[in-house]
Amino acid sequence: MTRKILFFLLLAVTLFATLALPLGAAAEPSEPQTNFIRDNLTSASDVNLHTFEMTEAGHLVLRFEIPDGGTTMYRWRATVLSADGQAVSEAVKIKDVLTPTFITLTDLSAGSYTVRMEATSNYTNKAYDLAILPAYASVLPEGGKNEVRVMDGAGLICQIDGHSFVKLYDGVALAALYRVDDGGIVLPMLVSLDNKAVEYIHVETGEHVKASSMEVNGKTYYYSYADWVDRYHGTGYQTYREGELYLANDGSSAWEDAKAIIVQYEKNEKGAFMYYLSHYWGWGVAVILIAAAIWVKIKFFPSSGGDDDNYYGGGSGGAYTGPGKASDSDAYGRPYGPGGPVDVSGI
Repeated sequence: MTRKILFFLLLAVTLFATLALPLGAAAEPSEPQTNFIRDNLTSASDVNLHTFEMTEAGHLVLRFEIPDGGTTMYRWRATVLSADGQAVSEAVKIKDVLTPTFITLTDLSAGSYTVRMEATSNYTNKAYDLAILPAYASVLPEGGKNEVRVMDGAGLICQIDGHSFVKLYDGVALAALYRVDDGGIVLPMLVSLDNKAVEYIHVETGEHVKASSMEVNGKTYYYSYADWVDRYHGTGYQTYREGELYLANDGSSAWEDAKAIIVQYEKNEKGAFMYYLSHYWGWGVAVILIAAAIWVKIKFFPSSGGDDDNYYGGGSGGAYTGPGKASDSDAYGRPYGPGGPVDVSGI
């Protein structure tokens, strides 16, 4: 019975670990928040007005791109106006290049705003792309340690000590926070298979954070992290407030933190046991084969001298009659000896 008990204990532990709850909740992807516009100016005196709504107070990022960019000339001028026509941004010149130009505004009130597009002296009728990215604090879910958030669209990643970070492009990315400078300063990191999906911007400074790449399990992943922390943290260390988005990483480099985000997300989705089983399945197969071997041994080849039911005191007869030992007498009651039944006729 001891071996049967051990087998069922092993099976129970395996099933429990397989069905164990994940370490963290699997978040639903955020909805894209981008208001995308493609337009052009039909003449040097043409003016385009693109009106949009800020449904609540928050920050704003405008992303301008030229799909057929190829020169270095400034050809457009963009200004953000309030509902009463007052400029709430400086007039920003936009180059005819492939790299994006940004306008970032903080602490805008809810209401209607307009982007005014006009030509510089270097007019062109080329198309321009405008992405309007509002950043509302209300979209941030409650979070905690070891959380990895799935962001499907552009929008606010997090706010840390009065600093806001906005994902610039649609596309699925994993978002978490990593620690730098001996763990004292915490900044956001995005990880994705799409290089554009990880780009983000620091609203208060306009710093554009681009993608780096790494190889994980034969796949190319892209990740983004802010280098110049002193620019917006100043001197001293900032500690992160629990409640938004936090992954406690201790990697010595950014790519190690990015890899840790992928690992943590898979653990949160699958549960720790299934994560390790999927990555180290050879060990799982070994456990199953060992359990199967124990079962076959117990079922079909019970050992002699064991404590199974067919030993003394068990079964229906009382005397051991299992494999490995002959019965004490034959059908006529004659006792067995080493060579078979003993001749007792002369006794």
